[in-house]
Amino acid sequence: MSRTVKVTEKIEDEILDRIANGEPLKDIVADKHMPCRSAVYWRLYNHSDFEFRYELARHEAADMYFDQLVGISDGIVDVDDAIKIARDRLKIDTRKWTASRLFPRRYGDAQQVAISGPDAGPVEQVTRIVIVAEDAPLSLPAPDDRPED
Repeated sequence: MSRTVKVTEKIEDEILDRIANGEPLKDIVADKHMPCRSAVYWRLYNHSDFEFRYELARHEAADMYFDQLVGISDGIVDVDDAIKIARDRLKIDTRKWTASRLFPRRYGDAQQVAISGPDAGPVEQVTRIVIVAEDAPLSLPAPDDRPED
């Protein structure tokens, strides 16, 4: 059974605050006082202000995940248990991946585009000028046919 909850500004603010703190949308909409997931997406697609604020909240969540990386890695000191180290490595990798997807411009892999010529050499620029006459063939005077000064 579907529940009907009106998405007010107060509800929007709570959703955005919880998203910025890293809570998944599926957990947020599971609360009884929250709208269903499709209502949130409808709001995103039809209210550009909410969409903009939602994107900012996702960026804040990416920053939060990134900030957690240092704390997790600092906690690995003097740990001899391989299982704990593997668990913490998984936490770090998951947070790095999530941050890169939520805010790729800041935390994504660097994209580099290189343009080169043949055999990875420099790019050669060639300019070709073609003169086209509509009805008459193009004929240039031969050097002997030029008028004398």
